[in-house]
Amino acid sequence: MKGMDAVVDSMKLAAEVFGTVRKHAKKFGDRAEDTIRDFSEVAPKKAERWSKNLRKQIYPQRSHDNRALQFLAGLGLGVGAALLFAPQSGKETRARLRNGRLPRTLRNRFDAAKVELTPDELRRQAL
Repeated sequence: MKGMDAVVDSMKLAAEVFGTVRKHAKKFGDRAEDTIRDFSEVAPKKAERWSKNLRKQIYPQRSHDNRALQFLAGLGLGVGAALLFAPQSGKETRARLRNGRLPRTLRNRFDAAKVELTPDELRRQAL
């Protein structure tokens, strides 16, 4: 009977170990399931957030105020450069234009353009 008691005790111990292993395996499975469910819910949200951030870095939004300021700054710089580098005053330039004394290079360009754009040439280009 001692042998039979030892077998029964071994079987009880094995059943107890199996129950403990099964309980831990179930906890592990439940945790894994929760992790996978959390990942499946969180991952798309994170991917969307990363995609938006990347899109903002690649294609930054420009405000219209910023564009207007850039245009005005460029206009101001252009006017300033024109005033600094003008060969003569505006009054002198207007007088030269009124008297027909255009600079030689400008007159040559005007004459060349006038020769190139004959009425026949204009009709041909229009068609």
